[in-house]
Amino acid sequence: MAKVVLLSCTQAKLNKLSKAQDLYSPSPFFQTTKTIGESLKPDKTYILSSKHHLVPLDKLLEPYDMALKDFNKFQKKQWAEIVISQMNGEGIILEYDTFIFLTDNEYIKPLEKYIPEKNIKYLQYIK
Repeated sequence: MAKVVLLSCTQAKLNKLSKAQDLYSPSPFFQTTKTIGESLKPDKTYILSSKHHLVPLDKLLEPYDMALKDFNKFQKKQWAEIVISQMNGEGIILEYDTFIFLTDNEYIKPLEKYIPEKNIKYLQYIK
């Protein structure tokens, strides 16, 4: 059983191609949640991105301007299905792994129906 920390992307970004963990570094929200996530000693940490879905911390990304809060219900469902597919591809087992969401509700709600409730830990950081 793995402990998976999920962080959310932020509007504040660097303006150049960067590793994901650096791209969002201008955001105090991201810096705080990343620090909390690291302190939990997870087996895996990912960023939930409105554009790129499930993102490893070291993946190179270009800056972008997109927010999950602007998605309609259908788009959020599609986004969640892609995230779940990526999790499966990463060897994450939804039925057994523990998911620690260090995000706002915008990123939790679309994924809740795919992950057993007993496996979700809501350690939300409120801005």
